[in-house]
Amino acid sequence: MAIPALSPADSANVVAQVYGTSLLALLPVVAAGLAALALRGAPARVRVLIWRSAVGALAGAALLRILGGGLALPFTAWAVPAVLASPLVALGRAQVSTTPAGGVDQGLPALLLLLYVAGVAVALLRLARAVAPLRAVVGRAEPAPREWLDALERCRARLGVQRPVRLVVSPDLPVPVTWGTWRPIIVVPVAAIGWLPLHRDAVLLHELSHVRSADALVQLAARLLCALLWFHPAIWWVAARLRAECELACDERVVASGIRRSDYAELLAMAADELRGRRVVPQVAPAMSSRAGLRARLAAIMVSEGRALATARGPGRAHVAVAAALAVAVALPTGLAQLSPTRKVLDGLLRDARWESRAYAVTRLAQRADTLAVARDAASRDPDPQVRAVAARALARRGVASSSPPAHR
Repeated sequence: MAIPALSPADSANVVAQVYGTSLLALLPVVAAGLAALALRGAPARVRVLIWRSAVGALAGAALLRILGGGLALPFTAWAVPAVLASPLVALGRAQVSTTPAGGVDQGLPALLLLLYVAGVAVALLRLARAVAPLRAVVGRAEPAPREWLDALERCRARLGVQRPVRLVVSPDLPVPVTWGTWRPIIVVPVAAIGWLPLHRDAVLLHELSHVRSADALVQLAARLLCALLWFHPAIWWVAARLRAECELACDERVVASGIRRSDYAELLAMAADELRGRRVVPQVAPAMSSRAGLRARLAAIMVSEGRALATARGPGRAHVAVAAALAVAVALPTGLAQLSPTRKVLDGLLRDARWESRAYAVTRLAQRADTLAVARDAASRDPDPQVRAVAARALARRGVASSSPPAHR
């Protein structure tokens, strides 16, 4: 079950890169989790900035990993302890082995790669299946009544939303939804047309808050990351926290803009009741209300009294600048680092009876200047000619000859 045009060694290399990326992805996830824990009492607008920064760091790291090889920027980080290094070592043996000898299963890397690609395809297909119905709903929707369009313009001015926003009415969705990354569209259910003016304004303020924050775009990026690392529970957790905090931040802006907390809480409960027995709104689009997390949102609304009006305006420039700087600072090592087992693990592999283990260790040791001497020593002293050949090739890639006198360790 081999992948076309990929050798077993190539398949093992790709799988090793995916595994290393999944380990490195823990860096922004843990950083965001600790920051959110430290700021758990802060307004949701601050916490949502943390999770947006995590998504930005992960997305930036993904781009760097795609471009890094061509730019010759990646560096090696000996950071993987023995308990996590076993998959890297097993895949490393497959990369240096050209025969099934030594107990190396050359079909396993291709199988793992096929499984990974299939998982990405399924995740992207699920995303496409979530997007398609929304596009169909928007296509069948009718323009909103004049009073709703007038209210939309007032609410846009109230929140300072400069982008044009389309407002339509649909019988196909039970709750209001914001859709569209470049051309935002607010879809409200037919039943909402009969709501009280204060409920209408609250709906529009909430959905326009999503538009102003570009939540649809950020959440789409989070879903794409989930597709790329579909097997990684921490990435799905980040996407879920981002979605939840986005809703809380929009709730805060609605309340801070002048809507009474009790009226808004009543609207959320009423909208959630509309979901009973109805098709769940696809998570690809921000929806005003859902039954999941409703209790937490209602509790947050009822304790939001006294929050400054600045909450309605969103994070300040200083907050955004700090969050962007932290995202870049986390994205750089996450995107450029090539994970390797620790030096202790590699030293142990140099004493392994299997030539593939020693050859893999040599290729890792040759990637750092401070251990080139060890790689040159293996290139001249190892009893197996295959290890010596692998060591010579690894040193040649660094522009170092392997014929110098042996180095003493």
